[in-house]
Amino acid sequence: MRIGAALASFIRDKETSAADICRTTGIKPASMSKYISDEQLPPLDKLALIAKNIGVHVCEIIARAEGVKLGIEHEDEDQKQARRVMESLDAQDRYKMLAIARILISDKSPE
Repeated sequence: MRIGAALASFIRDKETSAADICRTTGIKPASMSKYISDEQLPPLDKLALIAKNIGVHVCEIIARAEGVKLGIEHEDEDQKQARRVMESLDAQDRYKMLAIARILISDKSPE
């Protein structure tokens, strides 16, 4: 598993820098350097912070590290419908819908 290579790839894709991620997450630059160079695996909490900061899920980083392609071909019908709806919205409405969805998901209590 090459988490560092996947991190570096996502950082390039998102047009940000490791230094920017360090500033916004509080991760030490020396640690980030070790993560990106595959000298050290990032702890899961740090990987989650990095993923959130660059706008991806931890599973996407791991998938890329393992060479697994994640894509719409793996969507079920509900996911396809949700994607089509989201794609039809302008950016502002899409943002509002995602915010509402996050609130609804966080408010769910176990039955």
